[in-house]
Amino acid sequence: MPKREPIRSAPGSWHHLTLFTANRQTLFQRPILTTTLQSTLNAIRERHGLRVVAYCIMPNHLTWAVQVTEYSLEVFALHNLRRGSRSAENPADHFIDRMMVDLRALSASALRRTDPNLPHEVWQKDFWHDAIADSAALATSMAAIHGLPIRWNLCQSPAEYAYSSYAHVVYGRSSLVQLDRVPRSMMFNQG
Repeated sequence: MPKREPIRSAPGSWHHLTLFTANRQTLFQRPILTTTLQSTLNAIRERHGLRVVAYCIMPNHLTWAVQVTEYSLEVFALHNLRRGSRSAENPADHFIDRMMVDLRALSASALRRTDPNLPHEVWQKDFWHDAIADSAALATSMAAIHGLPIRWNLCQSPAEYAYSSYAHVVYGRSSLVQLDRVPRSMMFNQG
């Protein structure tokens, strides 16, 4: 398989990321596993300094919209500098890939603690990525994320689905995943 180009993640860049379970297993039909994954998303958000504005956990995958912050890249570069990794030289070229590796590892460990009988491989090795270029693309991405449960016939309205950010974003209800509201002026750099 040809090596893919690195995903650039400059400060302020937005990304729509999707990670499927190994063999598309429907692990997240079980609420206890879904809650465990939600907790892991909070840990990854904190650890990597991400802004998270939308997410949806489907039976066999996770999809979310995140913004990379300057803090994200500074912490990543410092961590890699301490390890002597060449990733410290160009953190923007490696951040998304390394953050997703961390998400896979941390969540797989947490999910196995919740259910020791889970298969050895929890996640696929690769993930889907789409750069979000502007406010319109962010709105489209969020609508796609929130519309997934309807497209999968899991509910009639996205507000009915418990494992997405829709009810928080639209109605201000509490969410197990900590979500960020980003002022319109900060959404996309003008330039």
